[in-house]
Amino acid sequence: MSTTSMMLSEIAEQPEALRRTFAELLPLRGEIEALGRATKHVLFIARGSSDNAAVYGSYLLQAHTGRLATLGSPSIATAYGARIDLSDVLAVAISQSGRTEEIVETMRWAADCGARTVAVTNGADSPLATEADVALVTRAGNELAVPATKTYNTQLAALAVLALGLGANLDAGELELVPAGIEETLAAPTDSLEEIVERMVAVQGAVISGRGMAFSTALEAALKLKEACYLHAMGLSYADLQHGPIAVVDPRTPALLVAAPSGPTLEGT
Repeated sequence: MSTTSMMLSEIAEQPEALRRTFAELLPLRGEIEALGRATKHVLFIARGSSDNAAVYGSYLLQAHTGRLATLGSPSIATAYGARIDLSDVLAVAISQSGRTEEIVETMRWAADCGARTVAVTNGADSPLATEADVALVTRAGNELAVPATKTYNTQLAALAVLALGLGANLDAGELELVPAGIEETLAAPTDSLEEIVERMVAVQGAVISGRGMAFSTALEAALKLKEACYLHAMGLSYADLQHGPIAVVDPRTPALLVAAPSGPTLEGT
């Protein structure tokens, strides 16, 4: 099976992967809540697609739990060996495999600096899962295609559960609607998509822009175009795009705008 066929097959597996993941993780909200009582801030540790998932988690937690959340820099631990007081921090390490050495090492460093730790991983027996205080193990199944699809979306699901455990003012029941929503999207007619693809065949680059909760989707979409289509794709917040980077946008450069059908960033998009 080609990489493209594997990727398409794994995209189709997303609804069931999400159903399994929610069923596995929602019962862990009590454990997350207990960790939350001992911490004030959240530090995300990730790379690649997982780092884009962390961007979503950061916006979600800050908007709905009242906690400061930030993206960590693993090199502070692995290259500089700095010591930081993380005694009031919940360190959330995200890795699809749970075996990325840099992420595992950085989570250990965070724990040694006093942080409580949560792992978000698809690897149930991985070092990340076994060493964290709480492991949010996604149930995506094996992912063979290089671009992450079902594992990325199940990471977002895990972060939604994390937010609920940390007191987010959200309706947990709405999570049950997500798999059906994805099924509806996958079943939608693709005529307009095919036209878009045809128009993009000859281009060398693209700009993908979104803001807030949608910013992570813009970043991940840009990464997918790099990995799967070899395009020079930039993922940017439209707040940043309107400054210097807008100079690269011309009549030959496709711009993909990402937004939910409602919310505070829709008007700006």
